[in-house]
Amino acid sequence: MNRLDEAWKAYIDYTGGREFRPGLYLARYLELSPEYPMLIYKHGDESLILLSDFLWEGREALEAYRQGMDVTEVLGLFLEGVSYLPEAVCMLALEGNPKTPQKTPAGTIRPLKPLADSVAMGVLKRACSKEERTAGSVSLQDVWPTGFFAEGKLVAAASAWLWGDRLADLGVLTHGGYRRQGCGAAVVSAVAVRAIAEGRIPFYRCDAANTASFALAKSLGFAEIARGEGATVRYPE
Repeated sequence: MNRLDEAWKAYIDYTGGREFRPGLYLARYLELSPEYPMLIYKHGDESLILLSDFLWEGREALEAYRQGMDVTEVLGLFLEGVSYLPEAVCMLALEGNPKTPQKTPAGTIRPLKPLADSVAMGVLKRACSKEERTAGSVSLQDVWPTGFFAEGKLVAAASAWLWGDRLADLGVLTHGGYRRQGCGAAVVSAVAVRAIAEGRIPFYRCDAANTASFALAKSLGFAEIARGEGATVRYPE
């Protein structure tokens, strides 16, 4: 089994996926919420349906799903009076060692400490939008928090969440004034190296519309495993 297939199977194990029909998996994914209740990943001929607790209880989405339906069609069968904003999510993994970014500003990379670096992390987060902070999913309380310091300030940070026994899900946050300069890629590469040393597969997810984040992962050698189709619920005022 190659590393990408191994990562896919590890993700199924982590989410508790089980085979419902040949080639179709179901999982209860606790990160999903009523505002983001369903995600369907495609990997080759296989599918993985992730349901929030909100949908899991009645299994409506599972019973409604038919191969070829999109998420908004499934949700529309049993949720009335709401609209949905379709989203696409990319799932990537690293097959070998990460590539080293070729160009970065002068600076240093080092592990971050929860207390000593809390002020610097706060400054970095304030330099990013709420959406960027949510998508980046970086915290000093995560595993292996690592920062890039340039001109006396923290300009990029990455960390990991450990999923099951095999995966390390990486997140990254970069200061708005230091993007596309290799700072984010450098800290992701550093965390990926640590993950590999610990016997884990570096794992990376991003919104398909976030071309900069996707390009960052690809520049380090990450390869796409699966593409997910989801929807954000817009409840009436």
